[in-house]
Amino acid sequence: MSYEDFVEGIKPRFHETDDGSKQLIYEVESGLFKIACAHAAYNTYLELHSSEERPASAELVSKFNSGVFQKAMANQDIQGKPVVLIIDEINRGNVSAIFGELITLIEESKRAGRDEALEVILPYSKQKFFVPSNLYLIGTMNTADRSVEALDTALRRRFAFVEMMPNAELLGDIIIENINLQHVLSRINNRIKVLLDKDHQIGHSYLINVQSRRDLTHAFNNCIVPLLKEYFYRDEEKIALVLGAGFVEIEKDSFSVDLFPDFDKIRKPQYKPKLNVLEVPEENIIDALNQLIG
Repeated sequence: MSYEDFVEGIKPRFHETDDGSKQLIYEVESGLFKIACAHAAYNTYLELHSSEERPASAELVSKFNSGVFQKAMANQDIQGKPVVLIIDEINRGNVSAIFGELITLIEESKRAGRDEALEVILPYSKQKFFVPSNLYLIGTMNTADRSVEALDTALRRRFAFVEMMPNAELLGDIIIENINLQHVLSRINNRIKVLLDKDHQIGHSYLINVQSRRDLTHAFNNCIVPLLKEYFYRDEEKIALVLGAGFVEIEKDSFSVDLFPDFDKIRKPQYKPKLNVLEVPEENIIDALNQLIG
């Protein structure tokens, strides 16, 4: 997502003329953040004009641009219903480029109606823009994802952080053929914390909807095992330590030291058993998990 998608940008569209032909034109189009601000501002405006019928979203943005809601926003005693904008995996984007000059405006002290309230002139529409105090931004980020840059420092200090770790206790009531999924997830994550770190623990969402042996088999073969293969790339021994003997097999190898020529000062390679991570069939999943729990 770019600044143009998030705040506003110039977008092409076709306009049908009087003679029926289509003409390509360019218009300033509001992004998700600007639309959310318009809805939040209107909610506060409604506290003064409660009898007004709620207009369509496009009309809301137009009124927001024209400054209709500013009087309500300037009153610190008026607080409209909250509007929440959730940004999933906020650390995957170039946050500074997406927010642009609005990074300062999202601070609580710079919101409309506050003592240090700020406005900016947007670059495309040339309209005044402010961030209402009843707009709440929630960003999610996966700390295990090392392929993305750390969250921008300028944005980091404008958010409060709440760590949401996997909660195995939410699985306490899910028991499949005497297999308690809370115990399964706890055992897996305790091993991952030792072999890797706490940020790579398996989330409870993989197992929370499991209702049968088939669901359990699917969760491991299609979700949990592939994730562990990514975490422990080409390190089947560690995967075996996490999942137990029921999920791996020793590869049958015809390796022999006689395969290699003799040298006086070169030692021949020693045989080391290789492990293969299995796709456990449904009929064996319970036995495999019993071995995992130990």
